[in-house]
Amino acid sequence: MDFVVKEGLRITEAIQVSAAFADPKTREREFRSLYEAAEELKAGRLTVITGDEEGLEKTDRGEIAIVPLWKWLLR
Repeated sequence: MDFVVKEGLRITEAIQVSAAFADPKTREREFRSLYEAAEELKAGRLTVITGDEEGLEKTDRGEIAIVPLWKWLLR
């Protein structure tokens, strides 16, 4: 996990940043890192910030938002 978003003392989001996200091995590594962080930190939202990819990855371990950097910065 690269960084977190906090509201007060509570961690609300765990974030991974990946420029080259198309490779399946990279995706798996980034997802695994986020799931481990979410478990340990009790983060509610999981996000991967990318160069241009966007979507929602649903797995048996939860959902991960995939967001281009420009769009994440506008929220």
